[in-house]
Amino acid sequence: MSMNPYNTIVGSNSTKSTLESFKFQHPWEFLDITQELLKFEIKATTISNKATFAKTAIIEGPCVIEDHVVIDDFAKIKGPVYIGEGSFIGMGSLIRNSMLGHKTNIGFNCEIGKSYFA
Repeated sequence: MSMNPYNTIVGSNSTKSTLESFKFQHPWEFLDITQELLKFEIKATTISNKATFAKTAIIEGPCVIEDHVVIDDFAKIKGPVYIGEGSFIGMGSLIRNSMLGHKTNIGFNCEIGKSYFA
């Protein structure tokens, strides 16, 4: 069985030595699979010591925050969430159930939910 890279997501579980692939036909199925991967892979909060976040920022639920991430004042991160290296979350923004790739910039007072940003 060959995999088409445009309609296949490959995931792995760090506790098992297996690799799993998920096929999808419609774009909205990609987001459903992303949600399942977030729930399956992110069980605890891991914040890089090279990340910076304001004292007024709220981090709730399981999330992974990579190096050089900046989380501004009054932003709320509600897991499961993955925030890639060098990303910026603007003041007053809400990020929930999402996967943000490296160097993703989220402006001020934005709400990002159940989304994937590469």
